[in-house]
Amino acid sequence: SGGLDDELRRRLAAEAFFHTASYDAAIVGWMGVDRVMAMRNRGELRYGENPHQAAAVFAEDGATPWWVEAIQHQGKEMSFNNYADTEAAWRLAAELGD
Repeated sequence: SGGLDDELRRRLAAEAFFHTASYDAAIVGWMGVDRVMAMRNRGELRYGENPHQAAAVFAEDGATPWWVEAIQHQGKEMSFNNYADTEAAWRLAAELGD
């Protein structure tokens, strides 16, 4: 009675482990040995590369990739292929703009 339920405890434990893993990744980066990235799940996708596959988008902790602020005006929820195609088009447009 009055304690934390199992789901909240699990969520808080996961958040604590994420913070300690991020700290460890920062130390590894500072040492210049390797690069370890702490990534956050930014959302589930309609499907992966193929319709029977699950997929999600991740971003480095603290980063704000272009697709986080992008506005989808119509159509179905985006899939992995939609993100890959949009990223390729974005990079091509940036390259042609130079």
